[in-house]
Amino acid sequence: MYREAIIKGKTPIIPNKVLIPLCQFTKSYLDKADEILESSKKRETLLLRDSCIFWLLLTTGMRIHEILGIKRDAYRSETKDDTTYYHIETISEKTHTGLAEWIAPRIATEAIDILGRLSAPLQDQLECDLLKAKASNDHVEAHRLEEISNHICLSKNLGKGNAIYLLSGVAMTNARLPNLCEQIGSNWNLSAHQFRRTFANYAVHSELGDLRALKDHFKHWSITMTTLYAFNDALDAELFEEMLREKYLVEEEIKQDWFELDMPITGGDIAQNIMEVRENKELIKSFGSLSAMAKAYSSSIPIRSTGIGWCTNDDECKCGKPDSCESGIVDKRHLPYWEGMLVQQMKLMQLDDIGEAGRAAVKKGMERCEKVLVALGIDVEAMKQEINERKDIEVINV
Repeated sequence: MYREAIIKGKTPIIPNKVLIPLCQFTKSYLDKADEILESSKKRETLLLRDSCIFWLLLTTGMRIHEILGIKRDAYRSETKDDTTYYHIETISEKTHTGLAEWIAPRIATEAIDILGRLSAPLQDQLECDLLKAKASNDHVEAHRLEEISNHICLSKNLGKGNAIYLLSGVAMTNARLPNLCEQIGSNWNLSAHQFRRTFANYAVHSELGDLRALKDHFKHWSITMTTLYAFNDALDAELFEEMLREKYLVEEEIKQDWFELDMPITGGDIAQNIMEVRENKELIKSFGSLSAMAKAYSSSIPIRSTGIGWCTNDDECKCGKPDSCESGIVDKRHLPYWEGMLVQQMKLMQLDDIGEAGRAAVKKGMERCEKVLVALGIDVEAMKQEINERKDIEVINV
C-alpha cells in the first residue's frame, strides 16, 4: 500500500514565491515569440528556448532527457466530454524501451511549436552537414546527425567547429534553469528534477480542488487526467505512481493539520468530533503522541474538496455546504473563498433593486459567511472595515 510506504521526498517542490514569478517571466517570452524570432537576438532567443523548456517541464512531469528527445510536431490531441487533451510523444530511457506519451495542456504544444521554429536554422545546417558526412563516408558522424535530426532542442557546439548537437541536460540543469531564477532576482537553486515532483503536487491539489495559483494554465489537471494515466499503457506509469504518492502526502498533511490544537476548523459533526478528540489528553496518551493519534484517526477519513471546504463523505458530496453538513470541514485553507463570498454579499446588500426577499437572502448568506470566519478566528468587524476601505471595492456596512 502506498500509504504505508510514504516517505517525504528529498526533491523539493518549487515554492510559489519562486514558481509564480518564473511563470510570469517565461510566459512573457512565449507571448512575444514572433517578435523574438524575427529579431534573432542571441540572448533573447536563448531565454525564449529556456522558457519553452521550462513550460514543458512544468506542465508534463517529463524528465529533462525526455523533453530534449521531443521531435517536431510530436503531439496529438483528442477530445473527451468536450475537453481537449494533448499527448506529447518522446522516448523515455528510464522506464520505456520505445516511444511513450505524456498528457499536456495546450501551452506545452505551443512551446513545442516555438522550439521547432527556433531550431529550424540548426536543422537546415544539420541536413547540410549530414550530406557532407555521407559524401566523405564519415559513417559515425552521419549516424549521429541522423539520430538527432528533427529534434526541437538542437544546439550549436562552438568548441567543435559549430557542429550541431542535441542540447545538454546537464547544461540545462546546471546553468540555464538557474539563469531563469537570476532573471527574476531569486537565488533558488532550480533544477530539472524539481519539476517532476512540483507537477505531481499541483496535479493533486487540482484534483482536490485547492489549486490557488496558475489555475488558468493547469485547467486539464484533474481526476480525469489521473484516470487516463491509470488506463493507458503508453503513458508514464512512474509519473502516475508519483502523483499517487504526492496525493497521499498532501491528504496526510491536510488531515494532520486538523488535529493540531492551534488549527481552527469548523463544520458539521466530524469537525466537532475531531476537536473533541484532539483535546482528549488521555486518548493522546494511549496512542503515545498527538501525531500518532491523528494518523490513526485520519487514515480512515476520505477527503475531497467542495471548493469552500472539505467533504469526508464516502459518497459524492451532494449538498456543497461543508460549514453545516455533518461530513463537512472548513479550515484556514479556505479563508480566501469565504472572504470573497463576504465581499459579494456586502456588494449585493448595497443594491436597491433586489427587494425584501432578496435582502433577506443576502442577509442570510452574510450571516453564514460571518459564522464561518469567526469560527476560523477572524475578527469579522475588522475585516468588513478593511473591505470597505479598499479603493477597488465600494461597499457599505450593514
